[in-house]
Amino acid sequence: MCRLAAYLGPEIFISSLVTEPQYSLIHQSFQAREIEEPLNGDGFGLAWYASHESKGPAVFKDITPAWNNHNLLDVARVTQSSCIFAHVRAATVGGQVSRSNCHPFRWKNYTFMHNGTVAGFQKIQRPLRRMLSDEIYDQINGYTDSEHVFALFAENMLKAQDHSDESIKHSLIAAITTIEELKAQFKIVEGSTMNLVVTNGKSVTATRYASKGHKHHSLYYLENRHLDGVLSEDGCEEMSEAAVLIASEPLGDNQNWKEIPHNHLLQSRRGSQTQIQAI
Repeated sequence: MCRLAAYLGPEIFISSLVTEPQYSLIHQSFQAREIEEPLNGDGFGLAWYASHESKGPAVFKDITPAWNNHNLLDVARVTQSSCIFAHVRAATVGGQVSRSNCHPFRWKNYTFMHNGTVAGFQKIQRPLRRMLSDEIYDQINGYTDSEHVFALFAENMLKAQDHSDESIKHSLIAAITTIEELKAQFKIVEGSTMNLVVTNGKSVTATRYASKGHKHHSLYYLENRHLDGVLSEDGCEEMSEAAVLIASEPLGDNQNWKEIPHNHLLQSRRGSQTQIQAI
């Protein structure tokens, strides 16, 4: 059912999320603890932003299991960034194991990941695509429900007055709303789960969402000084500026991990405190 981790703050090595913690993302790729099926071996992906100005994030994805990819280990141990997304995949909707179906997905300077399932996706896929402009439609390379949710978000951002954090928040919520409206139109009663995370490299927005009456997937976060001892085997200095770490499961036994409440949204910008509100 996929596992993900996202970080925003002072620069760290990618290995601080992917390989070093007690329950790193690589560990979660073969022994996830908070889902029924512990294996997430249908590919992986990383995205990170350079410290200097660039046209968008770097993305590294592969269909091999994260635990068995030596290139991933090498990239992670030498690459630093202030904004990192990492994802390990268990194929569900649009289940082909291919690079184009691996997360994270990228559009312009935005990066996106999803943990969950859009119920009845095959029934709503075509009408969903009809809502998209040519620019966004042409960005879809794979078959997953996740990439189509991202396309809805991108379409909303394309129409937005600006690219502010407020517009990002509203565009993400609007994408969820559109999915639920399409499901209702086609009389799909099964519940959808949409733990969505999106960034532009300067802020991060995450939702923990499930259709009314249905079970939520786990999603946690840590802030600032509570990151001490989590991001490295040797611990780390207390953060000198605001930082946030979001993960499907805690990366260690630190007691300061907090669950994002059901049907809530988390938003954080570099140098600012995290805000949480109901969707």
